[in-house]
Amino acid sequence: MLEPLCAEQKVNCIGASQEFTAALELPGNAGVIVVWISEDGLSLEWRWLGANQARDLCVHVAPSDESAATSLAWCHVKSQPVLCVGFRHGGVSLFTQEGEVIVSFLLATSPVLRIRTCPGERRGPMTQEEESFTKASERLMFLHDHGLLILVALDSLSDQESLQDIDFEVYELRGRACIADACAIPGARSLEDPFSILRGGCDSVAVVALGSQPFLSLHQRPVSSASGSNRSLMATALALGSYARLWVLRKPSDSVDCGGPVKIAGFAQTNELQVSNQIPATELPVVAKFIDSARQGEILSLAPADCGPSAMVLAVSCDTFGRVALFCMETLRCLHLWKGYRDAQVAWLGHHKFAGDEWDSTDDMPGLVIYAPRRGLLELWQLCSKGCTPKRIAASCVGSECLLLSEAGRACLLWPTGQVDRLVWPLGASTSPTSRDDDAFDSADSDVGEPSEVDPANQAATR
Repeated sequence: MLEPLCAEQKVNCIGASQEFTAALELPGNAGVIVVWISEDGLSLEWRWLGANQARDLCVHVAPSDESAATSLAWCHVKSQPVLCVGFRHGGVSLFTQEGEVIVSFLLATSPVLRIRTCPGERRGPMTQEEESFTKASERLMFLHDHGLLILVALDSLSDQESLQDIDFEVYELRGRACIADACAIPGARSLEDPFSILRGGCDSVAVVALGSQPFLSLHQRPVSSASGSNRSLMATALALGSYARLWVLRKPSDSVDCGGPVKIAGFAQTNELQVSNQIPATELPVVAKFIDSARQGEILSLAPADCGPSAMVLAVSCDTFGRVALFCMETLRCLHLWKGYRDAQVAWLGHHKFAGDEWDSTDDMPGLVIYAPRRGLLELWQLCSKGCTPKRIAASCVGSECLLLSEAGRACLLWPTGQVDRLVWPLGASTSPTSRDDDAFDSADSDVGEPSEVDPANQAATR
């Protein structure tokens, strides 16, 4: 399950949690780039971990707590890895993998809580033309404070030398209380037509929010406002065609005249980054809820869109009660529940292979990696598409100070010694499990009790 990627290094331990750390695995077993936000949020710590060497870099990104960094995530623009960093005043900066700033902008004046990559709809084999259209429809999701969500088209950030416009949409999530995390669902089907076998298309908007009161909520534009009226058609055209002018901060080059100093968003004033043309937020009402008044959600991780032939959009959540839950995002149905995983870290593991300069993926069902730091336990669970319960196919005792990081269906485990292990599928692992694993791994040093798998239907019957 664990394949060595980088040997042990004489480096300082990374003192950041999973949500403030991002890892990028370089192709060709060249190593891993790990970036994390410092404890005070005023700098980014970069670490390049190669086969036998390590290199560190500290990039100062903010002068004070008012503009400190609050979130980060890796994304790909024109197949090139880019680090996206959000700040407390609402600004955003994009960095190259070498730590150089590319562009900075601001779309909302509230803290950026989460940054997610929202891939275009992809289910099953696709032609080359469909593949190109899917990549062109990929978007960056910014979750701001007070339920404000912004989707930015990655394609509008691709031309860095003549970037003048950013294509974005602004939404407001209403009808719920605290929001800790959210995921945008590509091409979601409407609950008003449960027998539909067609998805809504790349222009349909659906968002699942995690937090409290309720635990989960599905926000979707009503069918009546998404189609069938002149007003909604004009609103849709306005949303798709809204391009915001902004003052762009660029990296100096011989061919580009920046006309000013290079600034990271944290060092720029709000009026310097503010877009000149603001568009009103579109309200996304609640269409479904998963109510659990006792639980507080912490993390919501959407399964990679290019993994698995399942018709469902899957995601996994973690809460303060030590539960890990598998959900269908279109119906908010809980498919499986794991208990006894406090402070859990989760990641999705696809069936990837390296081809040329890029990673390629298959259509097999993805695996779910769960790391329980209090137990020092790392598990790999195989999901199935035939209605069977998930099956644990591998487990290992790794200690309590590791960090589980993932990016685009790939996962790696970072040890406190600086060693990095890539998570891979065990040899001979079944891709279509039909039964539960009876030989589960047991941790002798547990302080929270043994993990247990709970069928939500049986759990509801016993209450």
